Amino acid sequence: MTRWLALPLLICFGTLNAEEPDRRLGMNIIGNNETPRTLIIVPWKSAQPGDLTLRPLNSLVEAGIGPLDPDVVRRELRLRAATQAREQRP
Repeated sequence: MTRWLALPLLICFGTLNAEEPDRRLGMNIIGNNETPRTLIIVPWKSAQPGDLTLRPLNSLVEAGIGPLDPDVVRRELRLRAATQAREQRP
């Protein structure tokens, strides 16, 4: 008789222990899902007329094209090799 009583109790308590609350660390931010997702950038500082002088896009593309100084290239290669060797050391 006690076996028949113990079996339902074990099943009942086993299911109670199996149910753990869903715990999530962090923070949930719930906003208005009906609004469109946009980004509005507001300048914090007004631009002066002299600050807006930019080079044309063509000059920026062609800035890297030109003759190379062999001494400068060798120095950059030595520096790159030295930094890579230093990074590979344990």
